[in-house]
Amino acid sequence: MKLPQKRLTRTLLLTEECVAALVENLTQKKERPIEVCVRKHLGDISIRITAEGEEYDPTLEAHTGTESDDQDRDVQAALRSRILQAYGNELSHTYKNKRNILFITAKKSGQKSLYLILGAFALAFYLFTSMCAIAIGIGMFFLLQPGAPVMELPMAAAQETAQMENVSILNIIVNIVPDNIVTAFQNADMLRVIFIAVLCGIAVGAIGEQGKVLRDIFNACNELFLRITRMIISLVPVATFCAITSLVATTGLEMLKMLASLVGTILLGLIVLILVYGLLIFLFTRESPFTFYRKYSPCMLLAFTLSSSNAVMPSTIEYCENKLGVPPKIASFSIPLGSTINMDGSCVYLAVSALFLANIYGVEIAGSTLLTLAISVMMLAIGAPGVTGAAFICLSTLVVQLGIPVEAVTILMGIDQLMSMLRTTANSTGDAVGALVVAKSEKMLDVDMYRSK
Repeated sequence: MKLPQKRLTRTLLLTEECVAALVENLTQKKERPIEVCVRKHLGDISIRITAEGEEYDPTLEAHTGTESDDQDRDVQAALRSRILQAYGNELSHTYKNKRNILFITAKKSGQKSLYLILGAFALAFYLFTSMCAIAIGIGMFFLLQPGAPVMELPMAAAQETAQMENVSILNIIVNIVPDNIVTAFQNADMLRVIFIAVLCGIAVGAIGEQGKVLRDIFNACNELFLRITRMIISLVPVATFCAITSLVATTGLEMLKMLASLVGTILLGLIVLILVYGLLIFLFTRESPFTFYRKYSPCMLLAFTLSSSNAVMPSTIEYCENKLGVPPKIASFSIPLGSTINMDGSCVYLAVSALFLANIYGVEIAGSTLLTLAISVMMLAIGAPGVTGAAFICLSTLVVQLGIPVEAVTILMGIDQLMSMLRTTANSTGDAVGALVVAKSEKMLDVDMYRSK
């Protein structure tokens, strides 16, 4: 910890006195030992001390006994209480689940509000670019109209699609709240599932220490499902060969031509998105976007090669700090945030691909259904992990929202690796642009480094 010596000594003294007070409060030897944890959050440094036992706040004035045998103990307790009361503004006490929890503030950062401002601005910017990406994807599809109705829609799906066309915007918002949790998962209703996930996340964070067990379970389940996804993706080449062979055998070369038009539409959409990034750089920073393209192009090529937002993130941070003049505190904050929620390339891919498959199956997308598509794409892009093939898995849940059979995504298996490389390039570029804009908004951008050759 980077603390002045005087402050460090005082913090150690408070920690020692708090631990001694809590040790005396232990009523049974079988109780778990005292836990001491040093935490650093948004520049603040604190020490958390946890101990089981009856509720006991050592910052309160100690009770002085009258028995002579207890005189020494009473004097020690009184001195300890005086010390803790003298620094009461640096101490806080809570009692939860039969456990005393003490917090000692070792360092109070004056930049905490700055981090909150940076986080809010970065989040707003990333959400704005995601909406731009969805609009670009939808616009490019209706402009170029890739694909044609060549597949027959099952009767049940056709009836469901017909019902969806009469749904109002108000009903879409109201129907996000599920009336049955199990049914939301059974029907793969993505908006309701995401609502349940957000609600559970808020609730887990609100129940305190008990939520730690649930967080560990959810993290373990997340790792489990990601591992299963990777195992499935490893078999994609074989499945792709079989799917393409069957597709060509049943539909002829016409489908390959439509897939080529889909690739061209997505590629053109991503190019427009990157040009929009340049426009945003000019509007927010008043700097030349061509300088950004020139300096960041090697990292864009690396992202294209790695095909994973998480894998390219360290290189993105390095380029932002050493080439674009973004300070480390902003780069190390904005880019990891962007790699989690900023999936602009995936937004373009999901919007165009979903509409393409709808066109293939003759499903008309307009009005409220289009709004449902945009909301679903936004939610899926935010929640998608930054691993190869994640957007393809999200697409399989998205098509169900449009009344398209889930097996329709097999049509796109053969081109998904190329699509993954293209959308990762756009995702990484969006993260860097966000960090650059945030740095400039806080007047922390090294302009001389950015303009250097």
